[in-house]
Amino acid sequence: MSEEVLLRRQDERKLTINRFCQKQKVTRLPNRKSLENLVVIDQAEIIYCAIPKVASTEWREALSVELGHGRIQGKKVQNRTLWKHLNEYSIKNITEKLNKFHKFLFVREPFARLLSAYKSKFVASNEYYFKTYGRKIIQDFRKNATEHAKNTGDDVTFLEFLKYIAVTRFYDEHWRPYDEICHMCSVNYDFIGHLETIEEDAPFFLNELGIDDYVTFKSGRRSHTSSELLKYYSQIPPSYINRLGKIYFKDFEMFGYPFPGPLKSIIGDST
Repeated sequence: MSEEVLLRRQDERKLTINRFCQKQKVTRLPNRKSLENLVVIDQAEIIYCAIPKVASTEWREALSVELGHGRIQGKKVQNRTLWKHLNEYSIKNITEKLNKFHKFLFVREPFARLLSAYKSKFVASNEYYFKTYGRKIIQDFRKNATEHAKNTGDDVTFLEFLKYIAVTRFYDEHWRPYDEICHMCSVNYDFIGHLETIEEDAPFFLNELGIDDYVTFKSGRRSHTSSELLKYYSQIPPSYINRLGKIYFKDFEMFGYPFPGPLKSIIGDST
C-alpha cells in the first residue's frame, strides 16, 4: 500500500474523531490518575495509549527496546525501565509532554474486543478474574447457581459476562470504553491505528517516526473471523447487543466502526 494511501487513511481517521469531539465540546484533561494507560518513552519522545486487548503487550515489548543503543552482538536488548506512565509525572511535565511528544494508539472493532476480553479472562485459566469478577457475575446473574460455581467463578458464560457489563456499567480496563482510557477529545493523537490493518499501520507508523531500524513490531493473530463472532454472539439476545451498542457508542462512532457491524445478521432490524 502506498504512502499516500496510508497518509489519507490517517487523515480520515483523525477527521472522524474531530467531528465527534466537536459535538462533545470536551477539551480539558481528566484527573492525573486516569492517565495511567498512557505509556511514555522519553528517549523516543513517544506517548502510547495502551488499550488492553488491542496488541498492547506487543507494543510494550516493541517499545521497550533501547532505541539506538539496544543491540549487543547484533541482538536487540529489552529494557523495560525505558517507559513510565504519564500519571507518574507532575502536572507541568504532563502538559509539556502532551504538547511535544508524538502520541499514538491502536483500537479494534468493539464487539471483537469484548469477545477477546471474555476469552482471555474467563475461558483461559485466570484465577484473579475468576475470584474478582467471576464469582460476583455468577452470584448476580445465574439463577439457581451451585455453591461450587458461586465459590470458584470459573465457568462464567459469555451471556453472563455481557449482562454484567450491560447492567452494572462497571468497566475493568480490559473492557473499558476507549475514550475512558485514552481521552480522545482531550489528547490530540498524531496516529490512530486499527488492529484490523495493523500489518500496514505498524510499519508505516515506525517508519514515520524514523525508528524502524531499532523497533520491530511483531503482531500476533488477533482479529476474530466473522464465524467466530457469530458463534459467540448468537447466544446473546438482540436486546443486549443493542444495549452494548449504546454503552460503547463512542467507540463505534469515533473510530468509524459501523454498528452492529459483524453482528447485523443476528439483530436484523431490531436496532
